[in-house]
Amino acid sequence: RLLRHRPSGLWFKLHRSVQVLGLTVAIIGWSVALANFKVFIFHGILGMTVMVLGIVQPINAFLRPHATEPGQTPTTKRTYWERLHKGVGYFLLPLSALTIVLGTMAVPVPSDKMLLQIVYGVIVALLVVLFVV
Repeated sequence: RLLRHRPSGLWFKLHRSVQVLGLTVAIIGWSVALANFKVFIFHGILGMTVMVLGIVQPINAFLRPHATEPGQTPTTKRTYWERLHKGVGYFLLPLSALTIVLGTMAVPVPSDKMLLQIVYGVIVALLVVLFVV
């Protein structure tokens, strides 16, 4: 939001880069999970949902209708596309957070479980400070 109205398109470039990086890391983690763990428990079902919707997001972005010029009313297609793209993205944030929490709770070694939960809590706190405050 902070850089969205810059004429250089910096916000869009940052958004795209961060999303590509995040999706790449998520796909690597998902691949490891599918290859090594029994994933069809609640955590696994949520993880599959998050990943499928996460992979669909860039496809959706590729198919987006062109934006209108500043000051003009967006087309109906663009309005629906924005609602879908943003809605799915906002839906995925808490769903992915819940999936990660459930994953840390499924770790069988108590000391590893606690360490993962602390690391995840610190990362979430840093992201909240970085993006919300």
